[in-house]
Amino acid sequence: MSNLPNKIPILIDEELKQQKEKEYAQEISRMIGKGIVSYGVKLPKIRKIVKKYFKEFPNENWKEICKTLLSKEIFENKMVGIFLLGLFIKKGGKLSISEVGELIKNYIDNWATCDEISMEVVARIIKNSPNEIKRLNGWIKSENVWLRRAALVTIVKLKNKIENWYEIASQILSSLSKEKEPIVRKAINWLRREIAKYSNHVIKSCI
Repeated sequence: MSNLPNKIPILIDEELKQQKEKEYAQEISRMIGKGIVSYGVKLPKIRKIVKKYFKEFPNENWKEICKTLLSKEIFENKMVGIFLLGLFIKKGGKLSISEVGELIKNYIDNWATCDEISMEVVARIIKNSPNEIKRLNGWIKSENVWLRRAALVTIVKLKNKIENWYEIASQILSSLSKEKEPIVRKAINWLRREIAKYSNHVIKSCI
């Protein structure tokens, strides 16, 4: 198929449309926000589509394809792009924290896609290359609320998966002590709970 990288996002969008559920689209809108445009495709079906296309076209330029999908206004297109990036990295593909940061700044506009890209992509990159975690220091200082939230959610995901997690998590939490944005405050509270659980576990193990 000629010009395949440009056609894959179109094929994926058509397949998503075929599996749409109006009631679930309304549920997504209620959960994430009224401005969300959704077909109403459940996550297991989205993941199935992701695996299908990655298996069928393993050598395509997935970075550019995912960028195209993330640029779409439809929620499911963005989620496919995120899951494909995660699979791309899992299979040995190279993507830097800086590249993901640009994707977040340009295309992420709600907590659901922010959290998914943090857990599926950013955390996986850092787990493979631990030194990249220092890049999150720039994110927590960013004016972009989604970068700040992504840094927090990534640290939550990395619990028990990297060395010195407690120290790193506590430092990031301290750096955002004056945060006022509600969507970021919710992630701060999430991380605070995980730190508390970790501390309690350590205390109990020492008794």
